[in-house]
Amino acid sequence: MYAPGFALLCLCTLTTIANALGGGRWPLGIGMNKYVCSFLGGAVINIKQTETTREVDKLPAIRTVSAEWNVPWIKAPDNASLSDSDKRHSLAQWVGIMGDDCDNVNWYPFLQAGTVVEIGENEVTTASAWVEWFPAGPHFIPKENFTVSPDDKISVAVEVYTRISGHM
Repeated sequence: MYAPGFALLCLCTLTTIANALGGGRWPLGIGMNKYVCSFLGGAVINIKQTETTREVDKLPAIRTVSAEWNVPWIKAPDNASLSDSDKRHSLAQWVGIMGDDCDNVNWYPFLQAGTVVEIGENEVTTASAWVEWFPAGPHFIPKENFTVSPDDKISVAVEVYTRISGHM
């Protein structure tokens, strides 16, 4: 039995392509479908997982993804109240691989890495890098180990070995 795997490419640069095609689902080929999510501004490709001899060893059909982007600047609207932390603005860019319909259908492991840009109370734009093995929360990379600023060019590669191991 085959189970679908998802390769999620959430890149700001894909927004134009995804929006030009409209929302919904289109067949790309045998066993492949593309989903467009306007909330994420990217594309999702559904491809069947690779079968192995044991059910627990199913591997994603796509094991490596990579992306490159320039960390953007963001500007809050003129009337934004930045003193309220709930109303601050942020924008994230990332790439990742997600396994869907694995052995435990209530948990879809998702290895991803990216950057986030935030505008603070004094209208100062800050950026940082993060990694995440979802459903665990993101782990922000300490700035002393990896400094990120708007206009930086970022390259990220994500590789998944099994449902519980991989690297970025």
